[in-house]
Amino acid sequence: MKAEIFMHLDRLAYLKEELQDKVTLLGEPDSSGQQKISIEITSDTDLIFIFHAGVRYGLDKMQAVFIK
Repeated sequence: MKAEIFMHLDRLAYLKEELQDKVTLLGEPDSSGQQKISIEITSDTDLIFIFHAGVRYGLDKMQAVFIK
């Protein structure tokens, strides 16, 4: 199954790290930094990897707030 979504570029790095070649960029980022992407979901574990990418992004952002 393919899912097409818009994602901010700083979050995209985390997703690409988890899913490597299953993430395809579609076009160019818009003026607000949103990039349209396609994700090839081939198993249930891909959904877990998407979740983990989001958790890692959130942890890194919160850690940056508290550790300066």
